[in-house]
Amino acid sequence: VKNNLQMIIALIRLQEDADIDPAAFRDSLEKRISSIAVAHEMLHRSDDVSTVDLGEYSRRLLSLISESIPPAVSIDSELDPVSCGTDKAISFGLLLNELVVNAYKHAFADGRDGLIRVLLKAEGASARFEVSDDGPGLPPGFELSATRGLGLRLVEAFAERLGGTLSWGNDGPGARFTVTFPIG
Repeated sequence: VKNNLQMIIALIRLQEDADIDPAAFRDSLEKRISSIAVAHEMLHRSDDVSTVDLGEYSRRLLSLISESIPPAVSIDSELDPVSCGTDKAISFGLLLNELVVNAYKHAFADGRDGLIRVLLKAEGASARFEVSDDGPGLPPGFELSATRGLGLRLVEAFAERLGGTLSWGNDGPGARFTVTFPIG
């Protein structure tokens, strides 16, 4: 709990440094805190308080996120059961939140219909996590290090906390972000 409270404080400080309007600040902070709360709720209801099933955690988070996006954008998911420790689960949940919210904000900014796909696959001692969309895709020459937004900086930080590797690209129509990370 102490680590998660410190993470919330760090998120608040990062958002204060970012130049965003107060309503967006409050909304994004609420989503981030909700993702931490869902993990704690799952632990509280579980017989095993040391691990979280990322597949079930993802389903619950996606349900919360989908309540705040228009019905014209749907979320399709394929989620394997992947168990990991609490700290890793919190970082994963925050990563999922950032990638799905970013996909919605950037791929469907013009209000058009669309699809966000979320994949979590167990691959031996690792897991592959992907979020993709059928929007216009990433701009030519896109580099994560050149982005100014807080969301993608957080994506990079959460992928690093997972001990994972982050990659991105265009996936036919739309963008795709992939994080491969060790489960243990």
